[in-house]
Amino acid sequence: MSPQRGAERRDFRRQFLEDGNLTPEAAPPLGFSHLSTAEELRTLCGDAFNEVVLVGVDSFTQIWGPELAHLSQDNVDAWLELVERTGLTPEGLGMSDHFLYIGRRKS
Repeated sequence: MSPQRGAERRDFRRQFLEDGNLTPEAAPPLGFSHLSTAEELRTLCGDAFNEVVLVGVDSFTQIWGPELAHLSQDNVDAWLELVERTGLTPEGLGMSDHFLYIGRRKS
């Protein structure tokens, strides 16, 4: 991502915010993909499952992944505790790159 390309990529960003779809040209590391919001995931799963929990598995820590991998176990545990608590909040879900949805199949 380059700030100098803000105007150039304006139309792409508007479209992405509307549909969540990416292409290899727009996001080479991801290729063809769809990035959903927490609410979209709830809607997709809601017809078939009763939600048990939806959690943002990285909450606000995704930028520190490489550093967190080299911490002492005590520090890892402290960060994991915080991620587990914040990953359940709207803010933690909003900052997460990945979600975990657990549901029970509706009968």
